[in-house]
Amino acid sequence: MHELISFNAGYGDLPADFYLQDHGDAFWYAFDRYAKESGLVGIHVFLAPQSQISWGKNPHFPHTRFLFIPRGKPWLLFSYLTKHLKRAKILQINTFPTPWAEFPVAVSAKLMGVKLVEFVHEVYDFREMGLREKILRTYYRRIYLPMVDAIVTYTEYQKNFFTYVPQPTYVFPSGVELNVFKLCEKKPSKKLRIIFVGAIHPNKRIEDIVYAISAPELRNNVNLWIVGHIAERKYYEFLKRELQRIGVNHEFLGFIPRNRLPQFYSNADVFVNMRPDEAFGKVFVEAMACGIPVIGKKGSPGPEELIRNGWNGYLVKDVEELRSVFRTLVKNKKPLEKMSKNCLKLVRDRYTYEHAYSKLKEIYDAVLQ
Repeated sequence: MHELISFNAGYGDLPADFYLQDHGDAFWYAFDRYAKESGLVGIHVFLAPQSQISWGKNPHFPHTRFLFIPRGKPWLLFSYLTKHLKRAKILQINTFPTPWAEFPVAVSAKLMGVKLVEFVHEVYDFREMGLREKILRTYYRRIYLPMVDAIVTYTEYQKNFFTYVPQPTYVFPSGVELNVFKLCEKKPSKKLRIIFVGAIHPNKRIEDIVYAISAPELRNNVNLWIVGHIAERKYYEFLKRELQRIGVNHEFLGFIPRNRLPQFYSNADVFVNMRPDEAFGKVFVEAMACGIPVIGKKGSPGPEELIRNGWNGYLVKDVEELRSVFRTLVKNKKPLEKMSKNCLKLVRDRYTYEHAYSKLKEIYDAVLQ
């Protein structure tokens, strides 16, 4: 049977069991469904911290197999490719920009006549990188991207970085599962309840939220909930010290399972993520699917794509503007009611699993023509 392959570098040192239990995202759903409806076997290939090649199944994606190849043993990857690319219809590469991983995989695919799709998951413009920038820019313009049959991004912002390539470039709407992420019963509160969901890591700029709340008139009128695993312990300790020093009402809630997240989203008043280079930010869509207006940073690709200022949330340029929004909402939460309805409408109109599948089908069908 012919195969549909997605090649991933993997996330850090996460073991195979993580992927075999994960509920995945809109792409995993669309990939699995496309495999089923096209009569293909879907295969996710990951580089993982292990000593031998292993296979696995994830019960949430019955038409996809998961292959784990040891990091640091590239010859095992090539051994796999020699066998499986003969049967592949499409190979999607999700490792941009890691030339040492993607280039040999792409060359192998082209030698066997396999169609190539490059999915760019992060924001890379290669500015202010000196010699490395010039090398990477030349490599992608002249060597790697000419081999690719289509490029996929999360946002129009990302897409605009690839105007120099002749290949078609698509924007993939990474939606959410609406039977999971939905508005739950909300407990009333006089205080403004702010929620952050994501890894506790410096690139998330959680301290911007903390400093925005530091104004005396806000500290006692706000509750801050921080949800997510600790990705960097030093940063977590820094946040704890700052929160205690300033005197912000807060809770570190740790990692919360996917099926319980909607309860926390729904009981917040606003979701905030101040990361300046958020490629998309699935958490923004999760929050909106639960009827919660969202706040993001101006110039950050995901928020710029998802937020209409004053309609379904706010775009702010810095801590001062974020503080100003909090001051307004502490005095009057009424505008959030209309925004909540707009959030629900936006997600239902553009960011569901059905939208994700329709777009992936469009991309893959076009590539295979």
